[in-house]
Amino acid sequence: MATPPRRKLSLLRLLILVLAVVGLGAAGWTQGSEAFRRITAKPAVTWFAPYDDVTLTPTYHFEDLVVSPSLAQVLGFVVADPSSGCAPTWGTYYDLDGAGRALDLDRRITRLRERGGDVVISFGGAANNELAVSCTDQAALDAAYASVVQRYDARTLDFDIEGTALADAPSIARRAIAIATLERTARQAGRPLRVWLTLPVTPQGLPREAAALVSATLQGGAKLAGVNVMTMDYGGSKPAGQSMRAANELALRATFRQLGAIYRRAGQPLSRHQLWAHIGATPMIGQNDIPGETYSLSDARALVSLANRLGLGRVSMWSANRDAPCGVQQADGGQVSNTCSGIAQRPLAFTWELGRLNARLPGAARVSSKDEPVRALSRDDPATSPYPIWRPRKTYQLNDEVVWHERVYEAKWSTQGSLPDAPVAHLWDTPWRYIGPVLPSDAQARPQELRPWSADQVYLEGDRVVFDGSIFRAKWWTQANVPVADLNHPGDTPWAFVMKAGGSEPDIKAAGAQPQAAVTPVTPVARVKPKALKPVRPPRVSHRRAGP
Repeated sequence: MATPPRRKLSLLRLLILVLAVVGLGAAGWTQGSEAFRRITAKPAVTWFAPYDDVTLTPTYHFEDLVVSPSLAQVLGFVVADPSSGCAPTWGTYYDLDGAGRALDLDRRITRLRERGGDVVISFGGAANNELAVSCTDQAALDAAYASVVQRYDARTLDFDIEGTALADAPSIARRAIAIATLERTARQAGRPLRVWLTLPVTPQGLPREAAALVSATLQGGAKLAGVNVMTMDYGGSKPAGQSMRAANELALRATFRQLGAIYRRAGQPLSRHQLWAHIGATPMIGQNDIPGETYSLSDARALVSLANRLGLGRVSMWSANRDAPCGVQQADGGQVSNTCSGIAQRPLAFTWELGRLNARLPGAARVSSKDEPVRALSRDDPATSPYPIWRPRKTYQLNDEVVWHERVYEAKWSTQGSLPDAPVAHLWDTPWRYIGPVLPSDAQARPQELRPWSADQVYLEGDRVVFDGSIFRAKWWTQANVPVADLNHPGDTPWAFVMKAGGSEPDIKAAGAQPQAAVTPVTPVARVKPKALKPVRPPRVSHRRAGP
């Protein structure tokens, strides 16, 4: 039998075969190396949460994705009421109920949690007394802290201790006992509470008083999640010519050495990795209070790299309120602003940059989201709704709040006929900002009866009164301002017309403006501060310190 002729392997076929083998090998190596990288890569441990000065105006809507992309926020500051040292307030301006009413704070926190985020509650700051300083009764202090934790279902706390409080030994001892009690109670309930101390720092490390405070807090029984150092406002402790970037890294490394010794002496030795995870950094973005100290976006990028390399526990910034460029009036410098950075930047530039540290806030509280399409719409009940029900024929002005499908919305500009929950291509296209759901507490907080307007009474946003046969709603903090509606200049009055007393709520256009000729202006009287409340509109002193 004849042997069939052999097929010759051409050079072209050989080349194709070699390339195929090489390609398969490269693909396999790439997949293998990617799998190896995923297995061996250091897990993200650093979480980022900017500070938000809650009572500063204008309000920073941390719950709104357009306003803030960050899912974690440090809300400051809970401090003692000047007239009742064991009563917690927000910046001395509102007690907890007052903040819920005037700032919609409970609802906004719920909304952030609907987005999958959470808040850190911060006590103290530079401007007022931290609770342990003013409250000398240990049981009352424990109860005050516990009331804040319970009110906001807090899983992480921050104690920002500055100024004379750093060396106030009695308050340090009281605070340590209270923190240990809070931590123990949380553990027993199966929901551990993480507590951070936020302290001043220099490039040489923690000042003597700050290091002693950490030691005393641990010796008092507290465990602590870590120590967050304020890498800002160095003043004379930073050598001339030293960059902020270099000063910040030196401060962190010096803190690392100090804390290692402090934890060993407290009988809580930590490994190198654990120790770095117990350290946080909080720069002041843009222009600091000290002339010549400026924290730039390149400094922020360097901090992200350093945090990933060292495994820092957290990074924050002072503050979310400042993460924007300044207007023309502040272009030539001057006093450092609470509401802009003082440098050339895009809005939210620092939040986006530092937000690359995307580890989730440990132990974050969660709530079910209301963002899914509503299948069975329930009827909004005026008896339980905290604000008027939205109506298509009514014209709404800036900051007007309404309820629609059991959600609260705030008008971002003048609008009529736009459904609050209408689908839009972009969130910034809608004239409505979703504040959060109607809460069970709204029905309890709603005033049971309408009272006549009084020139001596302080009214908060949302309060309703009867005046001259009509019902009016306060748009912001007000006292001694006569309730009148001016359709031509609605921004000039703190009052919004709601309805005729005893009747149904009509459209504003149909109702017309309230007659003003017969109204005699009331001479403003001296403001009387109600319990645990203060006027919100005057400018605030911020948390910032003026250097070490």
